[in-house]
Amino acid sequence: MKTKLLLLLAMCIGMTSSAWALEKDGDVYQISSAQDLADFAALVNGGETTASAVLTGDIDMSTLESWTAIGDWNTGAVSSAYCGHFDGQGFTIKGFNFTSNKNYFGIFGVVSAGCFVENFSIYGTMTLKHKTGGVVGYTRDTSVIIRDIHCYLDINSTADGFRPGGILGSANNGTTVIENCSYSGILDAGGHTGNIGGIVGYANSDTKTILNITNCLFDGKIQNGTTAEGQCGGIVGYCNKGKVTIKNCLSIGSITSSEGNVGQFFGRLNTSNSTFASQNYYLGDFVNGTSSGAEATGIAPVKVTAEQLASGEIAYALNGNQSENVNWFQKLGTDTHPTPNGSDIVYMTGHMHCNGTAYEGETAYSNESSALKDDHSFSDGFCSYCGSPDEKYMVANTDGYFEIGTANQLKWFSAYVNQINPKSNAVLTADIDLNGVVWTPIGNANNQYTGIFDGQGHAITNFSYTATGDNNGLFGYINGAIVKNFSI
Repeated sequence: MKTKLLLLLAMCIGMTSSAWALEKDGDVYQISSAQDLADFAALVNGGETTASAVLTGDIDMSTLESWTAIGDWNTGAVSSAYCGHFDGQGFTIKGFNFTSNKNYFGIFGVVSAGCFVENFSIYGTMTLKHKTGGVVGYTRDTSVIIRDIHCYLDINSTADGFRPGGILGSANNGTTVIENCSYSGILDAGGHTGNIGGIVGYANSDTKTILNITNCLFDGKIQNGTTAEGQCGGIVGYCNKGKVTIKNCLSIGSITSSEGNVGQFFGRLNTSNSTFASQNYYLGDFVNGTSSGAEATGIAPVKVTAEQLASGEIAYALNGNQSENVNWFQKLGTDTHPTPNGSDIVYMTGHMHCNGTAYEGETAYSNESSALKDDHSFSDGFCSYCGSPDEKYMVANTDGYFEIGTANQLKWFSAYVNQINPKSNAVLTADIDLNGVVWTPIGNANNQYTGIFDGQGHAITNFSYTATGDNNGLFGYINGAIVKNFSI
């Protein structure tokens, strides 16, 4: 009888385990329910930290009584940080209504090198009793990517010293890339001291680029701001150390705080090497809060009006004055502003120059393409109107190198790298005299040079350049490039 009972118990345990087993397609776990998501968290926190998963449908978290984050640092081991690939496949997580007293909390607690989290929306309410929270609580080390996350969580704090962000609570000692994300919820500081950001709460790194934030939107609310010791920022609450690059972002949410440091992009900035890499836009009366003697460099953000936002003008500008390969969307007549989460493309109508700008008096925007756009007029490698390089001006040799023998060819190569292909390779086939050439460095913040440039022992003479910002020279920004074998 005892043997039969033990056998029956073993069968029941086996059935329960089987019922909770996660399905896999190849090496990727398939998540179709809240319980699947909880089981995946347990699997990661149990040691399978590089596991990959996809959502196969919308998830309702209200069926769970509690939540332990994927990458739960409070298990006591650094190895519990999540390092895998999680793809929401465009689905929604709703009913995420949980309270936590953990150090790092969110759908993900702590993520580390190699982690890639992307492509879902999330709704609910998060209450933090301690430290850091967001969709992701904390990133550490390098190569963390967060992309296409759209957060509608209301996040509340009940303690001092907290670091909540709409997307990421805190980034530390590594490079975190955040792209095409938005925060549209309410971040309530409860009057406590902390670092609060619409996208990221806090960033700190001694020597590295800590954050690259691109095509992100803050249109939520930060309310009941912190005490005099706290910081509130529409994009980043507090950058203590390290470089933050903000590119092509829109900050139009509301921030209310009776004290502390408040800004539409940074609440507080302690480091002088942060950069606005390309055009950013804001709605409000302030760009940055306290700078502690440091200022972000680059292109100053532009203040916009509600009318400009509604018209489609800013959506078109954020997409680089073009309507192909877009990151920003807006249904005109319905949406009050552009968003990185949508499907309606904004076009400029009427008559446009070759660079996408309108003829004077003909500026209008539509969700239908009906514009007349001039072709480029190329002469000696460049458009005579906008200066864009002619892609057909030079052809790489059979080894994949552009052979550069004149000053104009070198100038063209710089424009080609900066606007079209930063991976291009080149060799000098003669000495180059740059006398009278207005120079633009090879490689910029948007297109850092990653190719091979071999001078083959030649000389570049009469190089003259007046610097107007950071990272200047024959080359501006390089990233893994090989530059060798010439004198200048």
